[in-house]
Amino acid sequence: MQTVAAAETSQRQIYFLTAKQRLASGDPRDTLAMAQRALDVGANLDDVTRIRAAALFKMGAVSAAMDSLLPLLDDPLRDDDDLTTLHMLAWQGLTQARVPLNEIVLEDGAPPSLTGWLSLGYLGQTLWEAPFEFPQRLHDYQLQYPNHSANTYLIPELLDDFQRRLEYPEKVALLLPLSGRFANSATALRDGFLAAHFQAQASGNNVDVQIIDSGTTRDDALYAYATAHEAGAGIVIGPLTKTALSAIAAQGALPIDVIGLNYLDQNESAHPQVYQFGLRPEDEATEVAERVIQEGLRRGTALYSDTDWGRRMLTAFNSRFTELGGELLSAHGYDDSNPDFSTPIMRMLNLDESRLRHQAIRATLGLDLKFEPRRRQDVQFIYLAARDREAPLIRPQLRFHQAINLPVYATSYVYNPARDADRDLDGIAFTDMPWILASEGIAGRIRENIRNNWPDNFDRNSRLYALGFDAYRLIPLLLNFERPLATPVPGMTGLLSLDANNRIRRSLYWARFRGGFPYILAAPGETVQTF
Repeated sequence: MQTVAAAETSQRQIYFLTAKQRLASGDPRDTLAMAQRALDVGANLDDVTRIRAAALFKMGAVSAAMDSLLPLLDDPLRDDDDLTTLHMLAWQGLTQARVPLNEIVLEDGAPPSLTGWLSLGYLGQTLWEAPFEFPQRLHDYQLQYPNHSANTYLIPELLDDFQRRLEYPEKVALLLPLSGRFANSATALRDGFLAAHFQAQASGNNVDVQIIDSGTTRDDALYAYATAHEAGAGIVIGPLTKTALSAIAAQGALPIDVIGLNYLDQNESAHPQVYQFGLRPEDEATEVAERVIQEGLRRGTALYSDTDWGRRMLTAFNSRFTELGGELLSAHGYDDSNPDFSTPIMRMLNLDESRLRHQAIRATLGLDLKFEPRRRQDVQFIYLAARDREAPLIRPQLRFHQAINLPVYATSYVYNPARDADRDLDGIAFTDMPWILASEGIAGRIRENIRNNWPDNFDRNSRLYALGFDAYRLIPLLLNFERPLATPVPGMTGLLSLDANNRIRRSLYWARFRGGFPYILAAPGETVQTF
């Protein structure tokens, strides 16, 4: 018969393993619940604190995560190796936060060391923008915070790792379709790539960039790749289109690794030498699903463009949402050529059924009853898969049809930074890249410089400049590390990680429209109580 002590030990292990699984699957809210259960039955406080901090960081609850870690970080009785591990945990959590750390306002009485941690974390968040300045910025930090424990247990580790992040091959080749229908997109990518290159060049990094036209056919792409190989390129960036990337990936063993600027189709096998990096819309839909779950919302409805794009966005959202335990109660498509969205909105909110019930009662009783349609009450939020030309028309119609208090979540496609402020978007929460939402720092200056130099193409293809910029920065991270992006890295296009199929994934910032402008959202996890 199992003893009580053995049973408790078994229960602790189950809760703790479940917490780890929940964290790995992207459900930090359940991770916290399981970690608390493990603690309640006697789990080691240190172990629970570490996994809890990791979950809070994933939720964006930076202050809460650091509150739980600080007693461990500031414990002088721990050995040096453990303190180094804890400092690296804090560094990784801070740099991967999906809100600019310089915008976090600390409560009165916050520990002095926390200010130093947020400053160091923000330095890590913005390292991507100007990596060649990193040693000097660390030096400045040490002068500002001479007594901070990171100077002993973290910064030497960061400097050891730093050089590998800047070791580029002597030659790189950029393959883009410089003519045809993708020429404007290719030009934006090229100019973003060159902006990162010129910044590196100004800091003494001498890389020879060769730009090659990848044409419009599979044969053109293969010829461009062969040209890059013959020219001695150490890596190929591009091509841009799925067709061209597929042609290269189908060749078997390759003489040069490739950072493709798109993704292979799901039915195509991943290639170990082909990294896939682009602005995949479905990944943003997945981000929405994870966000609503983090906010404790598990019953939603969807309004989507009845197009191939809209259906893909709906499928991606629903797949991740149900995987995390959510339930999509209904989904209704709309015709994006018709500015009147009342019919799908009424169906989505069950207002049409309410109207039919009223008509049936009036017919039965023979009375002219006063009537106000009532929307369904079981819905907690609306997922809106719409583009920027439809979203400003849809939001007011949602208000008119009694959905004014239902939170609305969308992707970056609702926002066009080139347009004037639009109050009709107010209240919509959406996900987008730091390049768009972070207005300060080096990223903002680079963005404005590019806008000034190429204003017409920038307004049409702003996000593609960021993709080109990040593609250049990724080169040493993918070439010089045994497990590339094993720790997610902040970039202009988002927090970048690598999955098992060599697809680079992007985790994004969140914002909500207010007064027609987007404002970065605080994380839902900031309200989570600490132990």
